[in-house]
Amino acid sequence: MAEQLEKLHIAVFPYLALGHIGPFFELAKFLAQKGHKISFISTPRNVHRLPKLPQNLQPFVDLIELPLPSVEKLPENAEATSDIPNHIIPYLKLAFDGLEEPLTKFLETCKPHWIIYDFAPYWLPPISSKLGISCIFFSIFSATGTHLFLRYYNRKASESVKNKDIPEEHNETDESAVPDGFRVLATSNGAQVIASRSCMEIEGEPLKSCQSMYTKPVIPVGLLPPSLEFSEDNND
Repeated sequence: MAEQLEKLHIAVFPYLALGHIGPFFELAKFLAQKGHKISFISTPRNVHRLPKLPQNLQPFVDLIELPLPSVEKLPENAEATSDIPNHIIPYLKLAFDGLEEPLTKFLETCKPHWIIYDFAPYWLPPISSKLGISCIFFSIFSATGTHLFLRYYNRKASESVKNKDIPEEHNETDESAVPDGFRVLATSNGAQVIASRSCMEIEGEPLKSCQSMYTKPVIPVGLLPPSLEFSEDNND
């Protein structure tokens, strides 16, 4: 198995929140330590906020900057949820969705073997499938948390079909026009593998429950460090 996984090119694409970027970056470094080529993709300000890579990992990790599209009501230089108040976050999601075209062009050019993505890019699984790129949905939560929120959104989706109605969370006021429930279901259902920030020793049963629910591999990637020290200086 180890030999089969050598020299893979893996793209990593987190949501625009430092609490998501941190675990994704730690996972990218872990994979780089195994000798895989990593393309870590985010917006310029978020890339510049990242801690400096250890020297031994620098040859294995490319930091890819995709400029965030301008969106009305989204302040300039707002590229993460920590940059804005909560009521502006829908506009950040709208800008995030605007990364679809540049990310597609990157994937078409570089053609990684795998892409590891977050809950938000509901449009990414069909693009990856068309390009022959395998997908991993990475949940930054524990296996217990992952199982609970996936079960919740799946139950709501089933109820909406049964009642021919729209679940409550799909009525949330959101300028992005795409509620989180739809995003979670599209990204998790569209993945070949689900990865959770967990380990078998601590959460063996929740991991098995999650895998049973999805009938696809659910891989614990370890607990990973809890947080990173991000820089606010774009020149770092």
